[in-house]
Amino acid sequence: MTGSKSLRTHKIVLGFEPSEDLLDRVRKTLPSVDLNIVVASGVDSLTLALRGADVLWGGEEHLSALLDRASSLRWVQAISTGVENFVSPELLDSGIVVTNARGSQAPQIAEHVLALILAFARDLPRLIRAQDRHRWVEADTVSNMFELDGKVLGVCGLGLLGGTLATKAKPLGMTVLATKKRPTSRPVNVDEIFGPDDLDEVLARSDFVVDTLPLTPLTRGAFALAQFQRMKNSAYFFNVGRGGTVVHDDLLVALQTGEIAGAGLDVTDPEPLPQDSKLWSLPNVIITSHTSFGSPCLWERRYRIFLDNLVRYHEQQPLANVVDLRAGY
Repeated sequence: MTGSKSLRTHKIVLGFEPSEDLLDRVRKTLPSVDLNIVVASGVDSLTLALRGADVLWGGEEHLSALLDRASSLRWVQAISTGVENFVSPELLDSGIVVTNARGSQAPQIAEHVLALILAFARDLPRLIRAQDRHRWVEADTVSNMFELDGKVLGVCGLGLLGGTLATKAKPLGMTVLATKKRPTSRPVNVDEIFGPDDLDEVLARSDFVVDTLPLTPLTRGAFALAQFQRMKNSAYFFNVGRGGTVVHDDLLVALQTGEIAGAGLDVTDPEPLPQDSKLWSLPNVIITSHTSFGSPCLWERRYRIFLDNLVRYHEQQPLANVVDLRAGY
């Protein structure tokens, strides 16, 4: 980061409606600096607000339409973790540093995955449907239940989320396998780590396959029929990454033909999932409508990431969570 230390003031545009407490915390983070904080939402108001601004927090979904009016912009702190919806050739060439909210969603999404796994382990989809019909199910007829101890969890895309999931899964007695683009070291809660070229081995050995991949040109459609066919017939697939990493027609075939036992889908392609999609009505599918990031702690973690980076930015220190825009994450 260059050029910010010589500035005695910063103009910060917030692309969302903040609380008074947050505004106060932003000001107190750099108490000796004159901060010009402007709140704007929508393309028109952001266009005006970004004149002379060097920092944008939020509103990144409008960024491609604003770049020609944002000549002073140096740093964008995205509210989201994924960046595929706003990276453009113009942004790549602009020199603007983009940081994301990586880590703000990892704890709750990891717990969401475990909730989905446990739901299948205890046959909850069938039991809840029985409850909806006011039907009592005798315990000796529940034949689909299983325990997690000794099962193998395959994490496809070992980032902060995958690492958090591994940490929470190990005490349940699971063996954790993981893939990572550059598997230079093995985290303590991961039993074996593999490169992307060894995905087939992870798929073949896992009882639960969890897709946490970002959406990039390399990962789009990464899970197609061939991948589902390499999984055990008794295995379950979960997607909490990006819907576009899965070929949903192929997933539907795999679920209908018994190539895999079931799926827990927090993300789909497209979103919202069309009402006529057959995935809705399959008894071996749980759909949670992209809600896994929900948590009362979410915004507090987002605040901490921004406030920490604001200090780094002013002091010309390396920013945290810098996105490799060309790689897409």
